[in-house]
Amino acid sequence: MNKIIGYAICKNEIQYIDKFLEITKDLDAVYVLDTGSTDGSIQRLRESGVIVHQEIFDQFDFSKARNKCLSLIDDDEAFCFSLDFKNDMIIPEHDLKKIRNNKNDAAFSINYFYKTDDGSFIQIEDKIRIHKKKDSEWKYSLHEMLTHNYKNIIKLDIKVYMQDRSSKEKTEFYLAICEREFDKTKDIHYLWFMIDYYKELGLIDKFVNSSFYFLNDTLAHTNVFRISILQKLSKHFYDTNNKQRAIDFAFHALSESISCKEVWPIFIENSLNILKDLNVEIIFK
Repeated sequence: MNKIIGYAICKNEIQYIDKFLEITKDLDAVYVLDTGSTDGSIQRLRESGVIVHQEIFDQFDFSKARNKCLSLIDDDEAFCFSLDFKNDMIIPEHDLKKIRNNKNDAAFSINYFYKTDDGSFIQIEDKIRIHKKKDSEWKYSLHEMLTHNYKNIIKLDIKVYMQDRSSKEKTEFYLAICEREFDKTKDIHYLWFMIDYYKELGLIDKFVNSSFYFLNDTLAHTNVFRISILQKLSKHFYDTNNKQRAIDFAFHALSESISCKEVWPIFIENSLNILKDLNVEIIFK
């Protein structure tokens, strides 16, 4: 049977460790890379049988930390399960059996749910989080993504519930990473997050300028992130009493939402609600 080994990065996660240990109790081993805890996290994890390695980074990079943690796993035949301390997770027993009994060189995706403003959770995407070490690597210094060469990806029923636990200090920390990496790479992966962080921190000029940069650097109807930016700009211009520009951006958002309705139907609903708030009625025939 296949082994399942969990791995995670950690810094001062003492308040989440009991939940983390409960989630990982049925795995064969757990590896954690600690990046500078001072709250007793390392001792608590080690006392519970977790294999902990510590490394301090001069310039923090989430992908480098995850790749380092992945490299610590000494069983190349096991399935590696990427975990986070702060998320709630439900792992059905039948999914563990499916992984353990799998005879193919496969990877597994799990369901991610995000908390909305009204307190409910909505499923936005599924992500590959269970995989072999070979041909797998984390990319991007922030909001990292797992790159892989697996063609056989099996979707599991495992559910991850994510909540926004941001703070001004954390947002500024994330923004600094994005700005640093965008200056080096000009990769719009970082720009997408910078736009949100600028808005959250009240840096409106940078929010608007970065939004236009993103729109000018991507093609219409080919990048789903454009829709969210178009919606944000519509709301911004509405809030600043420029209703016509607000309507223009809302219509652009609706147009691009229709082109991806099969995968992201929620964007159409959001665009229609924005237009409704602008007293524009849309009738589909």
